[in-house]
Amino acid sequence: MRKIVIIFMFLTALLFAQGCDDPNKFKPKLPVADKVEDVPTFVMENFKLTSTDDGVIKWVFHAKSAQIFEMKKKAYAQVVEIKYMEDANKFSYITADRAELNTDTNDMFMTGNVNLKASSGATLQTEKLTWIDSQKLMKSDEEVTIVKDNNILHGKGFESDVQMKNIQIKKQVKLKAKDFKSENLF
Repeated sequence: MRKIVIIFMFLTALLFAQGCDDPNKFKPKLPVADKVEDVPTFVMENFKLTSTDDGVIKWVFHAKSAQIFEMKKKAYAQVVEIKYMEDANKFSYITADRAELNTDTNDMFMTGNVNLKASSGATLQTEKLTWIDSQKLMKSDEEVTIVKDNNILHGKGFESDVQMKNIQIKKQVKLKAKDFKSENLF
């Protein structure tokens, strides 16, 4: 029995000595950068952020997961849903695969399957969309498709308010209008 203990201690010491020759051998390989500002302060699931103005909810941002970088003043989120409130019963709704939020300015950059259902009834589809909070303005340099009633507007480059009442398409504009009864197609 004593021989087994001595052999075990010898093997343990031998393994420990071999491990000590390389200081990086037991260093954990974490998915973090070398700079402290590149390390997320928080990593969350079911992330929810609400923006208010004098106690009135302006928008609610929900994501399946998010990484908060306090030093960079950024939040990166995945599987995003955003509800922009106009009043208690009227809102526009955006979904996207990913979003980057500036936590100081509340500006957002959304990418991947960006879909907006505006309170006006219009819908927007694009791959990239930027929200400039101080101007209450959405814009994109990508192709966009906007549908309202039976009318389809397609183009490249876009600016509008979140209700999509003041739409501007920059180039390659195509309109398929099927409802001429309406005075305002969009």
